[in-house]
This record gives sequence, C-alpha cells and structure tokens, in this order.
Amino acid sequence: PWARPWVFAALWALLEGARTWGRFAFPWFLLAATQVRALPLVQVASVTGQWGVSFAVAAVGGLLGEAWRQRDDRRSAARFAALAALVPLALGGAGAVAMRAAPGSGAVRSAAIVQGSIPKPSGTYSAEERQETLRTYVGLTMEAGKERPALIAWPETVVPGRLLRDPYLLNAVSFLARNTRTPLLVGSVDVDEQSRFWNTAILIGPDGVVAGRYDKTQLVPVGEFFPLRRFLGPIYAQYNVPSQDFNFGSSSGVLETGASPDRAARVGALICYESAFPKLAARRVRDGAGFLVLLTSDQTFGTTAGPYQHADLSVLRAVETRRWLVRAAATGISEIVDPWGRVHEQLGINKRGVVSGEVRLRADRTPFVRWGDWFLWVCGAVVVGAVFAACGGLRPPVASHAHAPPAALPEDEHR
Repeated sequence: PWARPWVFAALWALLEGARTWGRFAFPWFLLAATQVRALPLVQVASVTGQWGVSFAVAAVGGLLGEAWRQRDDRRSAARFAALAALVPLALGGAGAVAMRAAPGSGAVRSAAIVQGSIPKPSGTYSAEERQETLRTYVGLTMEAGKERPALIAWPETVVPGRLLRDPYLLNAVSFLARNTRTPLLVGSVDVDEQSRFWNTAILIGPDGVVAGRYDKTQLVPVGEFFPLRRFLGPIYAQYNVPSQDFNFGSSSGVLETGASPDRAARVGALICYESAFPKLAARRVRDGAGFLVLLTSDQTFGTTAGPYQHADLSVLRAVETRRWLVRAAATGISEIVDPWGRVHEQLGINKRGVVSGEVRLRADRTPFVRWGDWFLWVCGAVVVGAVFAACGGLRPPVASHAHAPPAALPEDEHR
C-alpha cells in the first residue's frame, strides 16, 4: 500500500512524457498545467521539469485513493491522508522560498508586443484585408517603437502574405524596422522554389535587413501536416484540408537581434504549439538564449478556454528555464512572464494594442536545462522496479518435498 501511490505517480509522469515524443506528439494540458495559478507549487519544475509537478499531483491522488482503500483502519487511512496533505505543503513552502529569494541580476532589455486582433480569413487575404492588416500592424509598431525597445514581436503568421517572397511586404516591414531603429521578429509563411512551405519567424534588424529566421520544428499533426496523405487524400479532400503540408524546420531557434550593444540580445524563438514541449525551450537556453519569445496565433480558439490553457503552458516554460518569456498572440493572450511564472504585462482576448515591459537577460542554467528529462528516467526506474517486485511476489512457492513419502503417524493417530 505504501508503494502504490508513488508507482502510480511515476507511471502517470512516464505516460505524459511519452506524449511529447515523436512527430505525432500532442502533449496538450498535462497535469502540471493545472497548478500554474498556485505558482509556489510549480517552482520545482526548474529542477524536474513539468514532470515533477505532474508526479506530485498524481501522487496526492494516489495517496488519497489509498486512504479510501484503508478506510476500515482509521489510523492507516489518516496517515495516507496526512501524507497527501504534506506533498503540496512541502512543494509550496520550498517554492515560496525560491520566489522570495529570486535574484534580479542580468542586463535589462525592453520588449514590446503588437496584438492586432484581426480575425484570420478563411482563405487567402483579399486586397482589402491585406491593406487593413498591414495598416494595423504598421500603426501599432510605430506606437511601440516610440520607446525604443530592444525587440518588437509580431504574432505567428500574421503577415498578410509571404514576407520573404513579396517585395512590397518586405519593403514595408523593413521600413518599419529602420524607422523605429528596432529589430522586428515577425511571423510569416515562407515558400521556396520547390513550393515547400514553412511556418517561420523572421528577424528584421534595425537596418531593415533580414538578420535571421527560425522555421518551426514541431508541427501540429493533422493541422500543419497530415499523415498518410497518399492513402487518405480523398478523405482529407472532403474536409477542405490544405493540399500541401508544412515542412519541418531544423534551425536552432536562437536569433541575434543585431541592435546596438546596449540593446543587443540573443532571443530563443518558439512558434505556437512548441510552447507545449519543455525540451524545445530548454534547448534554446542551452544554445545561449537570454530570454524566450513565443509567436502564436490562437485565432481558431475564439473565446473558448483554449487561449487560456495555451497561455498557461508559457508559465511552465518560463519556470523550467528561469527565463523571461515574451508571448505575442494574434488575438490574445499577449503577455510578458518572468522566470518565476509571474505575469507582469498582459493584453486579453480580442483586444488591440501594444504590450511593453522590461525583461532581464540571464545566462544561468537550471538543473532541468542541464540534465533534461532526468526525472522521467527516475520514474522509469521506479516503474521497472515495481514490475520486477510484482512478478517476484506472484511467483508460486516451490514445493521441494512434493514427492517425499508421508511421515509415519504417531501411535495415537493409528489408534
């Protein structure tokens, strides 16, 4: 009974980890994300990743389950219930201490987000929609540029066209960067001469020149690519599925802003759904990112719980890596999150405006960034050990004297 809750929690964490592996991974809203409103409880993620938080939640459930199983023995049931209460108290206490002792070192940089809150067209942009979208983002960017931030971020695929293949669009965005003397990180779809598509974050330097790009590496299955298209093509056609998939990127995702020394920074770029993957944010930090920038759309969620759930994932990535995170969303929620998961600036759903604030460049590495998913390996060892123990417990006893002749009965028994 004392082992069952921990084995249950380890198995749960392993199953969640498995949901992040491979091209078809879909780790949406795991147990850890349910705790982001109680920030002290999630601080352990800087050591274990979100797996430690999920483990703790599952363990509490397992301990309460054991308390119910042992309800006929009140003393035993009380012990399980007390241990279930001790787990969040211990995590919360340690997390509160970590947040109180949070250092404020690191060079300060200002960042701005422009949220146009323009509904995405169902098909391609019309000429009027292109002009309206561009006017909106030009106006917001000019407003954000008045404060001379170190970076201005546009949301995912918000550019009304293919930025790198459309001279008119590229000239307009380049003019903005030169006029504000600020690097712009903008989301756009790109296509090459072989008609291959990428979901791309493009960095335009303060001189108006393309300074770098990041092509999304973790695409959404049955969203940005469709498996077995050769065989399922007729079925996909019935649901107006795009005729071509996006391609998987391979770049590191760390971009140099190229600004003046007092505003320069190394930015770790993430696009939309990639915020659900702890390993991607950790990889950006290992590659030298001073802070993280997430470009996302979230337009298809509308006013459902989806945008809020997605925003919660950014809190976990900030805590795991101890990096400031700038989240630019097309229709909300845009926000700036500090390394302990606290939201400093925010613009809600379906609101138009600029979000600006300060971030600090950091060079430290958390245990999770250094060692990755080490906690899952520990959970795997726990589960394997439990399986061996269970198999040993189920082994039938060996009857070594099964064929020995019966012992002689005492005289009294003969009688």
